[in-house]
Amino acid sequence: MTKNTGCNIISVKKGWAKIESGKVRGFVKAEYLLQGEEAEKKALKVATLKAIVNTETLNVRYLPSIDSPIYDQISEDEYYTVEKEHLTKEYMQSYMSKHCSKKTVKSVDKESMYADLDNWAMLSIDNEKVFISKDFVDLQYKLNRAVTIHEESKKSSSSSSSSNRAAGIVSYAMQFLGNPYVWGGTSLTNGTDCSGFTMGIYRHFGYYLPRTSAAQAAATRSVSSSEVQVGDLFFYGSGSVSHVALYIGGGQIIHASNARDGIKISSAYYRQPLKIGRVM
Repeated sequence: MTKNTGCNIISVKKGWAKIESGKVRGFVKAEYLLQGEEAEKKALKVATLKAIVNTETLNVRYLPSIDSPIYDQISEDEYYTVEKEHLTKEYMQSYMSKHCSKKTVKSVDKESMYADLDNWAMLSIDNEKVFISKDFVDLQYKLNRAVTIHEESKKSSSSSSSSNRAAGIVSYAMQFLGNPYVWGGTSLTNGTDCSGFTMGIYRHFGYYLPRTSAAQAAATRSVSSSEVQVGDLFFYGSGSVSHVALYIGGGQIIHASNARDGIKISSAYYRQPLKIGRVM
């Protein structure tokens, strides 16, 4: 559990609290937990607003309009950080002037878009600011949950060696959970982006990956989702690779996500990967 992680306290005995957080149950020192009103006040400060998809497939767009080009499609029960829940005409005018091409702006009727802003929200997906209709998501404040590291056992001695190495890589990566995201950064402690994170993790074990996520995708051997192993890299993007994460087992990845969340744990299929790559 990292700082500001949420949990349910089942019982407290002799200074130890039995807790449940996500899929994890265990014991922690009670002195490190906030409870009651104090916990409620803290939760309101540190919880992150998430959009949870409640339809089979939801179009994600470059601008808050059904006439805007589609950036990607996301699936039911996936959830994403809400960057801005309440959009205004003034905000969108400033946003478009700074971040949108003329072609993207021309794709929408601006006055119609401004009139419908209450029904849209801005998300962050792979560090891209994009828009979804609120009609097809549930908005909820969420705290981080505890996570487990799942290690896969192998039958042969060579596979066992590879598995042990992969487990070591995951264990090393988990040390940096909660550290900051910095675009263009490569410091695992002071700030890194997604490819800097995977590059730094593997470099520690003598594997030298290229600097960008796209180059890392090109440099790794493709494996199918049925063959995925701890230590594999998951590559994401809209058409082309723009984000990379490290698979830690149990259907989870660790990655340098964005400036708000930093290095965090996510579902490996929070969106459809373009490629799963093997380094070792």
